[in-house]
Amino acid sequence: MIRCRIKIGDGELLDTYDAWGLIYIDADERTAPPIRKRDVISYADRGGEEVDRRTEYDAFDYKVTFLISCPNRNLENANEVIRKFNEALFKDVDGERFAEEVVFYNDFNRVKIVGYAEPVAEPKSFYRRQNGGVLDCVTFQLKIRVADPSKCDFSVKHRVFSQEFNNIFA
Repeated sequence: MIRCRIKIGDGELLDTYDAWGLIYIDADERTAPPIRKRDVISYADRGGEEVDRRTEYDAFDYKVTFLISCPNRNLENANEVIRKFNEALFKDVDGERFAEEVVFYNDFNRVKIVGYAEPVAEPKSFYRRQNGGVLDCVTFQLKIRVADPSKCDFSVKHRVFSQEFNNIFA
C-alpha cells in the first residue's frame, strides 16, 4: 500500500492511513507547476506575433483520490471519517471558519504540495449496505488549491517506509 503524509496547519506530520484510514489510490502526475500564459501581441502589418517572454509559475489545483473502507456502525462509518478529516482542514476562531494550510507529501510521486484543501463534500462513489453487514467503501477526491507554487517541491528526496523496501533496493 502506498502511504502519504499530511501536515495541517500547525499540527504534526501524519500518515493519512494511520490518522484517518485514508487509502491512497491516485494523484495528479505533476512534476512542475504550470506557467502563466505569456502575453502575445499581433500586428496587422507584421507576420507572426511578438511574445512577452516574462512569466511566472501559476496557481493550480492538485487532486488526490482516496478510498475509505470502514465498518458501517452508528459511531463508526465513512461519514464520520470524512467529518473528522474535514474538521482537521478548517479552524473555527471566534465564530469564523478559516482554512488551514495543508502540506501534502506524495512520497510515491516524490512531491510536496502546499495549499488549501476543499472540504470533502461529494464522494466519487459510495457503497453501503443498509444492515451494516459489510464495510462502507467510499472513494473521494481531495482537491488542494496551490496559491503559491514556490512553496511546493517537485523533487522530494525519497522517504524509506520499511526494512522490506530497503531490502528490495539493496
